[in-house]
Amino acid sequence: MALPRITVWSHDGAALGDVDPERVVDAIATREVNGEDSLELTTTQELTKGDRLLWRDGMGSWREYVVEGVESDHAYGQPMHAYHCVWSLQYDLSRTFVSAMPGTGGTPATAQQALEAALGGTARWQVGYVEPTETGSASFFRTSGWEALRTLVETWGGEVRATVEVGLGGVQARWVDLVRHVGAESPTRRYDYGGDVQGIVRTVLDEPWTCRVVPLGAALETEGGGYGRKLTIEDANGGVMWLEDAEAVPLVRVPDGAGGWEYPTQIVENDRIKDAEALKAWATEHLHDWTRPKVAYEATVAQLAEAGMDAQGVAVGDECYVVDAAFGTVPIRIQTRLLRMEEHLLDHSQDALTFSNLVDGLGSQLDQIARGVADVQSQVTDLSLNQGTPEYVRRLIERVNAEANATGGYTYITQGQGIRTYDRAVTDPLVGAEATQVVEVKGGTIRIADSRDASGDWEWRTVFTSGHIAADVVTAANITAGYIQSADGGTRIDLDSNEVRLGAADSFHVVANDSELGFYEGDVRVAYINGNQLYIPRSVVLDRMQVGMEGTACWEWVIEDSGNMSLKWVG
Repeated sequence: MALPRITVWSHDGAALGDVDPERVVDAIATREVNGEDSLELTTTQELTKGDRLLWRDGMGSWREYVVEGVESDHAYGQPMHAYHCVWSLQYDLSRTFVSAMPGTGGTPATAQQALEAALGGTARWQVGYVEPTETGSASFFRTSGWEALRTLVETWGGEVRATVEVGLGGVQARWVDLVRHVGAESPTRRYDYGGDVQGIVRTVLDEPWTCRVVPLGAALETEGGGYGRKLTIEDANGGVMWLEDAEAVPLVRVPDGAGGWEYPTQIVENDRIKDAEALKAWATEHLHDWTRPKVAYEATVAQLAEAGMDAQGVAVGDECYVVDAAFGTVPIRIQTRLLRMEEHLLDHSQDALTFSNLVDGLGSQLDQIARGVADVQSQVTDLSLNQGTPEYVRRLIERVNAEANATGGYTYITQGQGIRTYDRAVTDPLVGAEATQVVEVKGGTIRIADSRDASGDWEWRTVFTSGHIAADVVTAANITAGYIQSADGGTRIDLDSNEVRLGAADSFHVVANDSELGFYEGDVRVAYINGNQLYIPRSVVLDRMQVGMEGTACWEWVIEDSGNMSLKWVG
């Protein structure tokens, strides 16, 4: 599979060209929810510590990494370099200084205010979309922006998402979003796991398994002004203090020794809730988080395919169902997420996926990113590179559709200005400042944008008009066309006549077809090559000779600076 285009930029923003795909022997990008985001690149091409690598993933999002660790090896007859490239957000924030105490002055701070404080040491990253509405307080005193971001997520909750806007001059803007959920929140896939499945590693966390929970809320104020027992759901649940997961009951309950059953139960608390109905709603929403076993499933895309499970088109953070028949005679449905993906850019069948219903906090997972240069390993693998196929396009369409299913749609009609649909609700329909994606429909035109220019205006990079489509990239399994032509008309590939023309038709140009390679001045063929022979038409020779008789022009063999000889008409 072809390596996606990876552009290289210096630490100060100068363009350095592309990573040569012919010199890359391995490239693995790893991402996980609130955790690692890195790129391991093995190539014979030389890069420099601090160089920034930009590429667009299969979902169309830009990803930026910084070369941090370098290991070189000459054992294979030529220098081979292994580069450990870290997430640009981590790299930049780790080198900033923050000294702030959001919410510690008596007035709790919002997540928006906390994120502004965490990014206070840099202008490279801006506050983007913030979803959590909780308030709190934390100390970012004399620390790095990266450590402050870790503390923020532990205190205010949410998941971190970085957005990079790219233009012709490289990165134009960088945004940090704090969202409640990265990826699709509603399960879009179902996988059936049985005890006889081969190749899939299944890990069950060693912890008690219960089928009932007793939710407790805030402490209730007593008549004397103090606080007594904690709020329960009895008043909102028919006098019953607990909630039960009926699907887990037959797998968890145990005989009580007297002909009945005992139901393993655990207590769950949320001291912010002061209303029984709200407490029940909260506990019902999270019931399966407590009553389903904590399980992780690890496999490659190829291994899942062998087990009859299609893992194409899922993205990190997406929710999905696993119907697990290995816990007993009754299968149990477990809602999991794709928490981690190792993406093999040269062979996506080897992409390694980890599905789990256990999400660690940012503080514990981000420690994995800070590994040193000693962890960089140079592993040279004999990989065959092949071009994209219709199967790749099918998978790409599935992934795009999955992203579309997870994206909101808010439509605004403005008389005289057409219709705009945004991925988020906006205050000004003609600006859409809060949105990240937009589709505009006007008379005879459809425009699509997912980025803005330096002035904040939408960059309309995909445009549909009557009989015409203009876009940066077009991906298709099959294209049927009469000819393909460059914008200036200088190059034309005629698919009907199997002819290629290089150069404008009204000037000197070259035409290649099944029989010859011809050289033309306008409409006149001045020479052509057939097999290993060079021909100059008689009419051209006579024409030149006639001109030569009237002046001093003639044919001469000319020795060029390179040492080659060529027959030229000179005067």
